[in-house]
Amino acid sequence: EPLIRNRIKYEVKVRLVDSVFEKTDWNWETINRANWAAVCGGSVGCTFMLLFPELFDQIKHRIDRSMENYLSGFEDDGFCSEGTHYWHYGFGFFCVYADMLEKFKGESYFERPKVKEIANFLQKVFLSGSSSVSFADASDDLEYHIGLLHFLKNKYETVKVYDPKYSYILDACGRFCWLITAATWFDKDIYENPEPDDGASEYYGDDTQWLIKRTNCYGFAGKAGHNAEQHNHNDVGAFIIAKNGTQLVIDTGSGVYSQQYFDLKTRYSFIECSSLGHSVPFFGDLAQALGKEFSAKDVKWENGIFSFDLAGAYDSDEVKSIKRTFSFTDETITLNDKFDYTGSAPITDRIVLSVPAVIEKDRIVCDNLVIKYDPTECTPSISTVETSKKLTLYMVDFTLNDGNTNVTLKFE
Repeated sequence: EPLIRNRIKYEVKVRLVDSVFEKTDWNWETINRANWAAVCGGSVGCTFMLLFPELFDQIKHRIDRSMENYLSGFEDDGFCSEGTHYWHYGFGFFCVYADMLEKFKGESYFERPKVKEIANFLQKVFLSGSSSVSFADASDDLEYHIGLLHFLKNKYETVKVYDPKYSYILDACGRFCWLITAATWFDKDIYENPEPDDGASEYYGDDTQWLIKRTNCYGFAGKAGHNAEQHNHNDVGAFIIAKNGTQLVIDTGSGVYSQQYFDLKTRYSFIECSSLGHSVPFFGDLAQALGKEFSAKDVKWENGIFSFDLAGAYDSDEVKSIKRTFSFTDETITLNDKFDYTGSAPITDRIVLSVPAVIEKDRIVCDNLVIKYDPTECTPSISTVETSKKLTLYMVDFTLNDGNTNVTLKFE
């Protein structure tokens, strides 16, 4: 009825249009470089184009600024350091806006090389089945939005769309545009001809310093980076190993969202955000510190070896060097850590597992993963911790024996 349509337009004008004109420095268009810039900016831009096209040119420069702000949150490698689910959320709204802008104004973001790299990100993070890379505030189990991936596949031939069993239609927030685009962007041919998801692959982000590797035996993800990323966890040097659709060496991803979880004074007391909840070393009660300056150095991915020094992630002059090296075969992953540490606290290499484990003479056995160690180098122990989501983590701590500064762990 006209009465209803007019009332809708009136309410949108009062609640959205008037407020946009009243305030010209929303943080999503000025300082926020994360998904929120695309979610808020894109939604506002779409609203103007659909309901108030005569006013769109007056605010277009501000939406442009929001989109540039959003894209600047990515490095050129296109990896989404704030987490895979925020790739969906932010880049999804970006694409909704960019598609509408192309139709209304004939302007295209999709020709930019960085946008293409971002579009190709999601296919890289599947490790084993739906088990996926869960660094930052993500989840260890991933589904893709069927409309968005079909849309991107039709933009870029390089995009891979896996089996529809990994897909979803409506997100947990119930965003209406996700429901609409699931239908309008759906492509029957892509749906009926998915890419195989069981092949070997390697992806390395030169800028984000993530390595994602998959064989027919396992999926692996490791990161160097720094401790001031979007939705940051203190996790320089962390890694994940997945087998048969399950993360065994786990990164828990996000905790329960609360005021305390997003307050920097309390965020890193949550095991999910602290380096103590990740598979990285600690020294007594010394864990990694927060800040961009706390970062990995000498990061290299060459000749099949991923290596870096993660000592810079610890706020201590006593931690001189931690040279972490990963080497691979199709069936095994070998981790070697060499420490230069002048403190008196014990050196402990922590491995975080999602399943119970048993200590044997020279190995840890958990599900279908075996971790081999040298008893002359270290002594293992196992404890449990419960996350804010009530998930039990099994902490396998390899404490280096007195006088030893080197530990090698083989995962097979």
